[in-house]
Amino acid sequence: MSQILFLSSDPVLKQKSIELLSQSGLDTSGVATCLDGLLIIDKNGIEVAIIDEELADMSGYEACLRVRQHSDIPIVLLGSVTESEVRAKVEELGFDIYLRKPISPRKLMARIRALLKRPATEKKESIIVGEKPVEIKSSITYPGITRPEAAKPSEVLKNKVEPAIFKVEPEPPVQVVPPVAANVPGMQVVPPQPPREQVVLSPAREQTAVPQVNQEARIGEQTGETALEDVRTLKLVDALVNGKLTEITPVIDLSMKLGYGYPTVDGLIDSSDQETVNTLENLAKNGILIRSPFEKLYTDPEGLMQLFPIECCPRCDSGNLVKGQLVEHFNCGYVGLDKEYRQDGRYICPKCHRELRLIGTDYRNIGIHYRCLGCNEVFTTPVVKWRNLKTRKVWTAEELTEITVYSYIFSPDKKGWLEFQLKPKTQLVDFLRGQGYQIQELAQLTGSSGAMHTVDILAIRDDILTKINLGIGILVASAGESEVSLEALFKFDTRAYDVGINYKVVIAIPKLGYEATNFANRQMIRAFEAKTLGSVVSDITGKPSARLSPQSTTDSGQLYDGQTPATSARTTVVRFLRNRGYEVFERAQILGKSGVDHIFDIYARRDDKIIMPTMAIGVASSKSGEPVGIDEIARFDAAAYDSGIRNKVFLGIPVISPQARQFARQQRIDILEPNDLGRLI
Repeated sequence: MSQILFLSSDPVLKQKSIELLSQSGLDTSGVATCLDGLLIIDKNGIEVAIIDEELADMSGYEACLRVRQHSDIPIVLLGSVTESEVRAKVEELGFDIYLRKPISPRKLMARIRALLKRPATEKKESIIVGEKPVEIKSSITYPGITRPEAAKPSEVLKNKVEPAIFKVEPEPPVQVVPPVAANVPGMQVVPPQPPREQVVLSPAREQTAVPQVNQEARIGEQTGETALEDVRTLKLVDALVNGKLTEITPVIDLSMKLGYGYPTVDGLIDSSDQETVNTLENLAKNGILIRSPFEKLYTDPEGLMQLFPIECCPRCDSGNLVKGQLVEHFNCGYVGLDKEYRQDGRYICPKCHRELRLIGTDYRNIGIHYRCLGCNEVFTTPVVKWRNLKTRKVWTAEELTEITVYSYIFSPDKKGWLEFQLKPKTQLVDFLRGQGYQIQELAQLTGSSGAMHTVDILAIRDDILTKINLGIGILVASAGESEVSLEALFKFDTRAYDVGINYKVVIAIPKLGYEATNFANRQMIRAFEAKTLGSVVSDITGKPSARLSPQSTTDSGQLYDGQTPATSARTTVVRFLRNRGYEVFERAQILGKSGVDHIFDIYARRDDKIIMPTMAIGVASSKSGEPVGIDEIARFDAAAYDSGIRNKVFLGIPVISPQARQFARQQRIDILEPNDLGRLI
């Protein structure tokens, strides 16, 4: 089995990538530092190293050089800078392939497969940066080794390995631009795009499009906006009103750009240090927060805060000082520090070399003083100056600027007014509860990577057969930007993946950027866009349910004598789903993203306005009475994944084998057996 090493300090990205690579048959391990990576490369015979730009001990670019100095293994570098910025560094850094984040797992897998197939003696003519090769003028050498050459781009494509049926691949792209409600002022409607999924009912194989509301809305300029219509501010105020936050206390950390920060608030509203301070100050000016002085910090004339106090000589500014008791010898009048007189346990004058025996007769102690070893000046108090630990420059106290750092508490007088202002979010939550969801606002969840994540709205509905996990992120464009960035959307998607959310919705204010929209389509993230949260909520709650196609012509509403166990079980499930508000098709044919038609025993969908949950149910019956094995579930899982179906249920008759159960748990497939059917009646 091929040995792959993934170097990244991002726990979510590392965990997600290791899982995907491992499920594709590659033995993958991960570390957070370059040093740990070098130790593993030396010991374990790693075949490919994937290096993220974010490492705990150095940058990923520096790590490329370190790895290349110790080994000639192929390197895949992951970064956030554009490919044009990297092209000039390919020979300097020594990587084989550069991919810009966020990365498609299929693309990453294809690149790794190509590197593994590349002969060790193959001559390098180019390095792959994104999709384009960069010519290499000569072979690249490092101390003690000669670097092998990378594959030509044509050979990379030639050697691309198609995924096996069990491979975890990206979900199929689905258009997820905002739905539109009728009669919304200022909204421009674009005709809907063609639907992605197609359902064919047996035996007539009549094709019916799965409804997807694919219309783009842009809300016009609104009037009467207030400071609270900034979504970051709304999220923070919402946490204060609901008691999620009580006192906001700063953390003093000179490694931060400002020298301090509010990490709890940063994580809650996805903002930078300065944006958080601006938000808190804005709320304080409007009387929503009450601020109190917490600490005083200082910046030098260059605006830097990494300052350290030093004691200097008042005469020559030297910091080479010694401190001690000052002693005066009466006989010769010499004045010096105590330690100058001490010799072999006796007091000897360093000037006249006489022994001092009695205090008050031979000498006296004047008090604690300093002596400068630079100019030999003696003084009682040194001058305190400030050295910047980064620039090494020294400044006087008069040259520094004082900054007061504040803590904040919520003003109780504003609670009633704020609850009224937060009405749009309350309406959205009430709407979801009306759809049968249990709601957690600002839910704190621990992901499979061990990282803690905050989800703006977590909505869970138990449909008995399966659970619908809906995560809603409220994303707002950064200050001065007109669009929500790809980075913000990527963070939301990574958090949702890590905590196991299968339906993802973002409310983008005012809209998603072009790259973010494409990413949302690929990751099946439903996006709503508008200028204010109230406009989005009005759109969602006010629009009518999408038109669903007619029910299946198969009559599954009644049990008949003589039905087989599989038919009887299927009939029970279909009737249960229809009673729960699902539209149900039996023996439904769905066209997968691969172009293959897949037949599902039961396919169900339901219009919840904000999302349309889909469910595939596979039914397998063993004629010999043996447990249903892993092969049946694996085929069902591959078909459901190719068809973009999120919720998967498998009914095994009479039972399902332990190995198949374990596989189902790994693939998040809910298991159903005849003994479980009683809870559906």
